[in-house]
Amino acid sequence: MPENGTSGILAVILAGFSNGSFPAASKGMTAWKWEHIWMVYSFCAMALLPVGLALLFSHGTILGQLDRDPGLAGEVAFFGALWGVGSLLFGVSLVRLGMAITNALVNGIVAFCGSLGPILIGSVQVGRARLVWLIVGLTLLALSLVM
Repeated sequence: MPENGTSGILAVILAGFSNGSFPAASKGMTAWKWEHIWMVYSFCAMALLPVGLALLFSHGTILGQLDRDPGLAGEVAFFGALWGVGSLLFGVSLVRLGMAITNALVNGIVAFCGSLGPILIGSVQVGRARLVWLIVGLTLLALSLVM
């Protein structure tokens, strides 16, 4: 495949469309409550698929990691549980606020935390000029989330 920006831009557009519209299919499922649909999604997307793929393509990964570094495995499990709680709350907000507002709020909060988090924990060093621009951008983002 030739190296150009078109394939990257098309991939980003497809990813954005998929990310913004994936809950739309649940509107047509009237026999189940949203809790049932979200539970099936959560189980498949966050338990069955990752564990199944790890077992299928990387034999011994799960038990090997538990034996090698149980503390790290515990941290991964803890943050995975937090991810699951976040997914559950995302599903609740889809029902309560709607798809457009939920996606705008959640993506804004994720962008805010994802931009500031690595700096706060010290894993990224940012120069003063770039830090000023980051703070200006995050201030605008926070204002837009509040409005």
